[in-house]
Amino acid sequence: MSNIISHLAEIDLLSSENCIYVIVRCPDENGKIRKTQYPMLCKYVSELQLSRGFADEYLLERIRQCSEISCAYFKACRLLGYSACSIMGLKRKLREKGFSAEASHIAVNMVCEMGLIDEEAFATREAELCLNKYWGERRIISKLREKGFGAPAIESVRDFLLFYDFEKRCLQIAKKKFGKKPVAKEDFSKIYGSLARLGYSGSQINYALKILSGGDYDEFSDDE
Repeated sequence: MSNIISHLAEIDLLSSENCIYVIVRCPDENGKIRKTQYPMLCKYVSELQLSRGFADEYLLERIRQCSEISCAYFKACRLLGYSACSIMGLKRKLREKGFSAEASHIAVNMVCEMGLIDEEAFATREAELCLNKYWGERRIISKLREKGFGAPAIESVRDFLLFYDFEKRCLQIAKKKFGKKPVAKEDFSKIYGSLARLGYSGSQINYALKILSGGDYDEFSDDE
């Protein structure tokens, strides 16, 4: 941002539907007056006791900081409107949008205080989407960790997944992908790997392969 002659920086306030714009007019190094608008939550306008007048460099810096936090908060709310997100995942998205670590942290805390993030509910919703893809529990849990969900949310999903028969689901997807007839022994390794990548456990896959092969099958282990 252009250099500011602090004692000549003039501020004004403009109200909008969702926030207040703090308008700063100040000369740059060439003496040309530049106007910058800083969106800000009402709480910060009150906290900084802003009103029409002049501002020194310290107040201008606080305006910039509070505006960044406010913008991060607005962005966080919009991101949550698009899709469910974990606390860590939301912070990561804000950082990717160019917000500082401090502004991202404060904005996400504000969102949490308002009850806009329910990690357990969001994690369960994400798990349901994975179940629709016929993923196994291992891949579902891995996906949740990748998205930044914490231990309590993941444990809640584990409890939710207890209602699903993954052994049966593994057999269903095996039949759908490879057919109901017994498979040749040389195909076992290929099928095992395919089902493992979907997140099914060794015991679940071995059960499916036994059914597909009519019992003529030597079990694989997870290490093979």
